[in-house]
Amino acid sequence: MQGYAIERIRVAVRGGTRVHGRFMSQLWVSPDLAPTATRYAFPAGVLKAGERYVFQVMLEDLEAGALENRSLSFSEPYTPLR
Repeated sequence: MQGYAIERIRVAVRGGTRVHGRFMSQLWVSPDLAPTATRYAFPAGVLKAGERYVFQVMLEDLEAGALENRSLSFSEPYTPLR
């Protein structure tokens, strides 16, 4: 059995209105990060004090530039201080 290789990592910010009453909307997605990335700082203005967010980390396997596999992980809810 062959595993998959991670070619890129992306980080999404979810918050605001819930989709279908269940999932928080995707508000922002990082540019492609190297598969060796271990940290990421959001640009100013992405997060607003007092709002509730969940962060989604996507480990992605590409085949000829197209997404072949994706592994998702989600943070606990986070609210930046006012």
